[in-house]
Amino acid sequence: MTHDKWIEQKILKLQELKRLIADPEMVAMFREWLATQKNGHEERPDPIRSAHLESSKAAARADRPINGPGDDVEHPLHPLALPRGANRRAILDCVNSFSGPVEVATVLAELERRNYPFQAQNRKVMVGSALGKLAQQGKIKLVKQGAGSLPHIYKRLEVKD
Repeated sequence: MTHDKWIEQKILKLQELKRLIADPEMVAMFREWLATQKNGHEERPDPIRSAHLESSKAAARADRPINGPGDDVEHPLHPLALPRGANRRAILDCVNSFSGPVEVATVLAELERRNYPFQAQNRKVMVGSALGKLAQQGKIKLVKQGAGSLPHIYKRLEVKD
């Protein structure tokens, strides 16, 4: 990279920074995020999500009708009202509700049947990732490793009396 290109990139970044700090809400969000950092690790929930939750609460209090959990941010099932780890807990509960083996599509269908409020754009990826993490943590069992178009097969852990 030439020196001129490097300078041009820095100028563009500084202009973007100038635009961001001109917005008081962005500055507040950055300060909140910065306050949560300790040794490079976040101590509290995602500040961007928190700021979005606050702005969504303000929008929910506006004079618009509330049609259900999808619109009412203070509803306990609204995606932004869910505590951290709620997806994995819901998926674990779902897997534990089946007596036999399950795959991503089975769990996804059951969560949709239960009207679970998804946050992810790609629900299948979210469910698959959570199932993999739960298996890695030893909370469910990976029965069969999938490959290609064959899905991974999971099973709940048997409780021994």
